[in-house]
Amino acid sequence: MVAEEERPLLQETEHDAETGSFGERDDQRPEGWSETDRERDPEVKVPVHVVMLAVQLAAMLVAIDDAIATATHAHVSGYFHHLENTSWIAAGYMLTLTGFQPLCGKLCDIFGRKACMVFALLVFGLGCLLCALANSMVMFVAARSIVGIGSGGIAMQVLLSLSQLMWFLCVNEERGTALPVPSTQLAKRLDRHLVGCSRKLWDGDAMIFATVFKDAKSRPSDFRTKLSHVDVGGAVVLVFAVFTLLLGLDRGGNVAWMDRLTISCLAAFLVLIVAFGVIEWRLAREPFAPKDIVLDGGLLPIFAIEFFSNGAMLVVPFYAVLYLQIVRNFSPTQVGLTLVMAVAGGAVSSVIAGLIIQATGKYRVLSLCSFLLAACGIAIAASASVPWLFSFVGFSAGLAILNAGGFAGITTSVVALVANAGPEKQAVATAGKTAVMALARTLGPSIILSIATTLFQTILRMRLREQLSGDNVDTIIARARKSLDYIKELDPATRAIVMRSYNDGSQVVMWFSVVIILAAVAATPFLREKSLSR
Repeated sequence: MVAEEERPLLQETEHDAETGSFGERDDQRPEGWSETDRERDPEVKVPVHVVMLAVQLAAMLVAIDDAIATATHAHVSGYFHHLENTSWIAAGYMLTLTGFQPLCGKLCDIFGRKACMVFALLVFGLGCLLCALANSMVMFVAARSIVGIGSGGIAMQVLLSLSQLMWFLCVNEERGTALPVPSTQLAKRLDRHLVGCSRKLWDGDAMIFATVFKDAKSRPSDFRTKLSHVDVGGAVVLVFAVFTLLLGLDRGGNVAWMDRLTISCLAAFLVLIVAFGVIEWRLAREPFAPKDIVLDGGLLPIFAIEFFSNGAMLVVPFYAVLYLQIVRNFSPTQVGLTLVMAVAGGAVSSVIAGLIIQATGKYRVLSLCSFLLAACGIAIAASASVPWLFSFVGFSAGLAILNAGGFAGITTSVVALVANAGPEKQAVATAGKTAVMALARTLGPSIILSIATTLFQTILRMRLREQLSGDNVDTIIARARKSLDYIKELDPATRAIVMRSYNDGSQVVMWFSVVIILAAVAATPFLREKSLSR
């Protein structure tokens, strides 16, 4: 049975006998339903753990793809002689992710989660194949955009499933209250209620299995009606609005701010963003960014935190890789190994944050401390990368501290989102608030990375013009901003100037990221902390 948008996806239960394995009451089952139907259904005969493993592997593939793209973007853009456009590798990916991810929830309601997951995996695989076959920077960016569509679908499936499972695992049978922390699974297994929790965990897996891999069986009229509810217009306008902003900022940073194309793109962005607001708040039947959710006083700080924190956490590793490969002459393999410590710090901190919230029932102070820790991590990395005080250990530790604080803070924001929604609004939280949160999570990195790239390219051009001399200055500047191989071919004195200029640009971006993460810190005190059951 496909859940309606306004009805809770997981019904509260008074006793296990009153509900089925997937949270449906006896009086809500389809007419003629019997217990043997589940046994006769060939789709449900697949072992649950196999299906769950497939979903987890899909999420892991997306994470691996992100890690590889982060570690190799400078090498790839240098290979195509477009080093100054390296940010488009991430921007193209985030652009389609921004437009498609909020729509995924509504598409799942129409086509079923199995169809959407299969489609997302196929698109993701196609995009990765095209990346391998790309022979130009334009083709590679286009392929990364296709990967972004698939990644958005996979990521949203995982986010929707977890947001439903959070309440299901930790339901208090007497009061119907819950502690929405994914990491409580680990703590529960160590608790004296091991057997009960294991049963809930298995039922939760079965629930996700049913919702992900059971097709929505809709009549043609229902299909057309539901399809008309998809906010395609808003998504298309949003993608074009963000694209014109990114193009305008890129053109301004690489060419000139008074260039006609730069001005036209920025003007088009203003027009399109107003049109997006009109569509979402006036025209769309079921917008993915409704006014009452976007401007909700309890949710607005969460969206601001997601916008700024995710932006800073993308910009710092992005330019850390550029710094290590150009200034410190690291290979992509060495860069990838450098990021391992940061990834480990983020993974461990997410679990620890969940355990702390489970023990205290509070998240606002933890969120504040987490983002302050992330700001300290960026400051440490920036301080360790100055030419006369470079420390590889300090730089790596700074990235690890950034991820530790950032991922812990993001965990608290997810908890705050579900806590403010409440169990009586689970469906709305999943379909509406989670979509807006995903929009903030993808829109922030796109815009903030573009602004950081503009700052970087502006500083780089200024420093090169200040320190280089001769008749071929323009040629050196143009080629030094396009290829890593050309930088290695320069004479030692000129190469030192180029590397110092790249270092100055990286420093500006690092400290800019500190300001961005402090904006997330400033939004944290406005979180509405709701009491969570322990």
